[in-house]
Amino acid sequence: MRDLAKQCGATTYVSVDRFHPGEPDPLRSLREETLDGLHEIEVCADMLDFLTHIKDNIGNFAINGIDELVIPNQAYRQALAQELIRVTRKGGIIFGINSDIPLNMFSGGEKAQLRFIPKMPIDNSDVFVFEKME
Repeated sequence: MRDLAKQCGATTYVSVDRFHPGEPDPLRSLREETLDGLHEIEVCADMLDFLTHIKDNIGNFAINGIDELVIPNQAYRQALAQELIRVTRKGGIIFGINSDIPLNMFSGGEKAQLRFIPKMPIDNSDVFVFEKME
C-alpha cells in the first residue's frame, strides 16, 4: 500500500494495525519517518477507535483483509464504514481488497454518500473502490 500511496501522489501514509508491536494507542505513533517524500506513520490501534479521533473530510483510505472472519461483528463493520465515510475527503476514495465492509449500503439512490467505481484496471474481483460524493 505504501508504494500505491506514493504512486498516487500521497504525502502521508498511516498504517493502523492493532497487531503492530506495542500497546494499542490511537493517539501515538510507533514509528514515523519520511522516505523519498512520503511521510510514513505506524500506529498500534483498533482501526475504528483510531478513526474516531480523526477530523472530518481529510484523506483517502484503504482497507485490506478485513472480513467477517477477522471481525465477526457486523455492527462493528458497519460503524467502521460510517467512520470511513466521515473522514474521507469529498471526492476522495475508499479502496481495498478482500474486505467485507458494508460500504455498498451507502451508495446508490438520491442520498448516496458514495459512488461505487465498477471498473478498475486491477484484474481482481476482490478489489473495491468507492468515491465520496461532493
